[in-house]
Amino acid sequence: MQMTSTSQNSTKQNQVIFNMLNAQSITLNVDLIQTAFICNDSLIVQRVAGSKLTQLPISACETSHNDSILSLVIALPTQEIGIQLTLPGSRTVGAIRLGLSGPSMMSTDKRSTLLDLNFSSAFVSSSSDESLAPTTSFGVKLTAIVNQTDPLNSDDWPIFSAIWSSSFDVITDELFTVENRYTFFQRSQTNISITIEKSIFYVSNKQEPIARQTEIIFHNLLFTIVVLELF
Repeated sequence: MQMTSTSQNSTKQNQVIFNMLNAQSITLNVDLIQTAFICNDSLIVQRVAGSKLTQLPISACETSHNDSILSLVIALPTQEIGIQLTLPGSRTVGAIRLGLSGPSMMSTDKRSTLLDLNFSSAFVSSSSDESLAPTTSFGVKLTAIVNQTDPLNSDDWPIFSAIWSSSFDVITDELFTVENRYTFFQRSQTNISITIEKSIFYVSNKQEPIARQTEIIFHNLLFTIVVLELF
């Protein structure tokens, strides 16, 4: 396994898989758990670019488990992005689950395969009297994992597959606060910030055959000659 800079090791052979990685559409999935928020509330999703805020549509919204879980689906316009979700009013959220998803794809020559992106992580307080803080921040780091399988014949091109690996950067001690009557009436809204960034490095896994086809033919021929000489 190698950790290699994409800018220094992009070649004609692996450029297709990197193009597919960069072209994969990504969807943000948010589950608000143990909450009274519903889809008809004035939920606001905004893209944050410096001081500029641009509202984004919510692709899908539904409640489940006796309306105790609110699930949001947000199609992201770009892979690297800052998102702010604003929940109005004094209602609280007991826990949150964040995830990213994206479809798989295959190149026309079938030599490069991009695997589907599907991961999520739940953040739950260890105390039953705590709820999600009025302002929280979640960082998500995407790292490409590229697998290269070299062919038996050195004249052929290798086969590539790739997937995004995801990890969270979160200060868990700041996610939840104790909720009481005073803090409940003080809360005017809940702001959830999510920042998605891509690593400038990728993980490279390379698989090579124990012997090339020409080497196998040579050793087989050599073995045949030796056997014939014995007789």
